[in-house]
Parts: sequence; C-alpha cells; structure tokens
Amino acid sequence: MNLEMFLKRCASMQMEQKHRTIPIVQIIILYELWKSSTPVCLLDIQDKYDLETYTVSRNGVMLSHGRIKDNKRTRQGKGWITKNNISDKYDGRMKEAQLTSQGKRIAERLFRSARSDEFRLQLRDLFNPTLLREKLEKDNGQK
Repeated sequence: MNLEMFLKRCASMQMEQKHRTIPIVQIIILYELWKSSTPVCLLDIQDKYDLETYTVSRNGVMLSHGRIKDNKRTRQGKGWITKNNISDKYDGRMKEAQLTSQGKRIAERLFRSARSDEFRLQLRDLFNPTLLREKLEKDNGQK
C-alpha cells in the first residue's frame, strides 16, 4: 500500500466530513471491520493492536451514532458503525461492531483504492522489460 496516497485519502475524507478528525484508532477499527464479512468484537481489535479499553471504547462511540460530552460541548458520532452487546455482563463492555452502509462507502474509499493502486503498479511493472528483468534477477538472487 502506498502510504502517501493513503494519507492523502484520509486527509481528503476529513475535509469532506466537515473537518472532523479521523484518528488512527478509528482508522484501525474501520479497517478491521472492512476486511471482515461478519461483525467483529471490539475487544479483539483492542488486543490485536494493544490498545487501552478507554481508547477503543471512546473511538467506537465516535464512529457510531453515540455522543460524547467534552468539556462544555457534546460531540455527535459519525454513524459509520453499529455496536451490539454480545455479553450479559452488567457493564456491557463486550461489544461487536459492523459497518453501516455509510461506513462501508467510507472504508471502501480509504482501503480498496489502495489495493487497486498497488495492482495497477504491478501490472505496469510487468509491461516494463527493464523492471521485469530486474525483479526476476533479484528473485533469482543474481544481483
């Protein structure tokens, strides 16, 4: 994945979303939900990326339709995911999440184009004899 292009897509998305920030933890959550065809437990994301419970929870709220009170104002979530309790625990910490239709569109724009950009570069390299020869030599250990 071309990191520079990905960051440009993130910046563009942020501008389109009326300058609402898209923190890295929200990008992680979106990515994990996008690559899964079934709901994902937020605790699994927390464990995989070694994140604090509070961080995942707060960013999950901001990706959902929830609200967070910050100082003197209340911020409304983006509505990109839905969260459901999957445990009978009294505190409701075990939640699974999945993308809403709006969230799917956002995630596709952020992540899928990265694959197609990479694919286009690989195809272009196949039709460039010099690059193809260099790659084959490198793979065969000749350089």
